[in-house]
Amino acid sequence: MTNDNDINSGPLLTEESSQLSLNQENDDDDDTFDEKPLDERILDLVEKNPSKVYPTRLVTELGLSHEDASAELCGLLAAVGSDASFKFECLGDDDSSNNTQRRAEIMVMCFSFPKDFRKKAKRSRAKLTFWNTFWNIATFASKLLKILTAFGLIISLLIVTIAAMIGLVAV
Repeated sequence: MTNDNDINSGPLLTEESSQLSLNQENDDDDDTFDEKPLDERILDLVEKNPSKVYPTRLVTELGLSHEDASAELCGLLAAVGSDASFKFECLGDDDSSNNTQRRAEIMVMCFSFPKDFRKKAKRSRAKLTFWNTFWNIATFASKLLKILTAFGLIISLLIVTIAAMIGLVAV
């Protein structure tokens, strides 16, 4: 038979011990979260060999899925512009498990970027950020103008109504 004091007095249920464990978890997170953003890590990887970049390199070194790696490289390709390109390459794979020695070809994307791709990518990012900020401000200004116009119409209607009431009372 247990009473309530025995259940609540355990070391795992005290407020002090739970606060201590939360502080320890937060300390661990601070040490491991000093990584660069994903786009910077991708730029660093591409910078090692910009003439030939395969999505599988991003998959193995950054832990992305193959689709995400291809999408990131396509985004970088669009940001860099016409100096960058991609092509499909056939990689041969000998299937020696079968006695017929048939050869399987695998199509992979191969990206190539110019030497100054980092500068162009950052310029594209800055331009995109500027236009996003501009459109956010324009949208906010439009909404503010609509609100002010609505309040102006309400106030002018109120003034006309009061003037009409005064006119009716004066007659």
